[in-house]
Amino acid sequence: MKAAFLKSAQPRRLRRQREGETAMHGTGPERKPSERALYEIHEDWERFTLTPYLEQKIRLIGEMLPAGVRTILDVGCGNGLITNALTGRAWTVGLDWSRAALAFVKAPRVCASSSALPIRPGSFDVLLSSELLEHLDEESFRSTVAELALTAPGHLLFSVPNAENIHVNELRCPACGRIFNASHHQRSLTAASLAALFPGYRLAATAVGGQPVRAYPLPLLRLRQRLGRRWFQVPPRRIVMCPQCGNRDFPRTPHNPLSFLFDGLNRLISRRHPYWLFVLLERRMGTHTD
Repeated sequence: MKAAFLKSAQPRRLRRQREGETAMHGTGPERKPSERALYEIHEDWERFTLTPYLEQKIRLIGEMLPAGVRTILDVGCGNGLITNALTGRAWTVGLDWSRAALAFVKAPRVCASSSALPIRPGSFDVLLSSELLEHLDEESFRSTVAELALTAPGHLLFSVPNAENIHVNELRCPACGRIFNASHHQRSLTAASLAALFPGYRLAATAVGGQPVRAYPLPLLRLRQRLGRRWFQVPPRRIVMCPQCGNRDFPRTPHNPLSFLFDGLNRLISRRHPYWLFVLLERRMGTHTD
């Protein structure tokens, strides 16, 4: 199918970023070297495969799609696990700024930034964003919200971590001392906070799913990190990069009496909740894309 949904000319902000081509299979916008390198690691995208929880996510997303949907744009599609699965439901296009990730996408794909979508407004029935918004820095986050609101004609469907405590997965870089979220998550989102970002839309539906995770009160977590010297432990085969210095070596550290104590207290006081939140927003009557 021809890419009639692409804008005929690149937005000025894309040209200023010297991104190169933003049409099908383009190069995407420039980012700082360490961040760009992180998302261009082929082996890291390769490790993301279907699991029972991801199959549940795909099912929930399918159930939340409005009736009669014919076209979907998956913004921030990554390696296409969801994009590829949705092709049987509707004509689906994956958009991501990582060329390494897009190599796994079997559907039509666009290499571009979510903060400057090269998509004609109203070209897709639903704009899907799964595990994207929490990763963006503040400037990209604001721009992406504006682009999504402009481009979606009727519905926005989001999947994000469910009221995530982003400090739980923090690492301290042994090379430079930088403290950062291992998944590079920048913010915590809820159904209410997502709806507030898009005043032209109403909250149409919500759902939760995924692996149950336990909250960790920040004061107790800080005690475990500072006194127990126990930070997030990087799983085997997972690649994590420090955003400050680019270090990828994060040795696992053993439990100690203090970390055992703090984790035990947390199990007593914190409940588990599903990791993912799904939110469907519907454009309000009387509001239109430009």
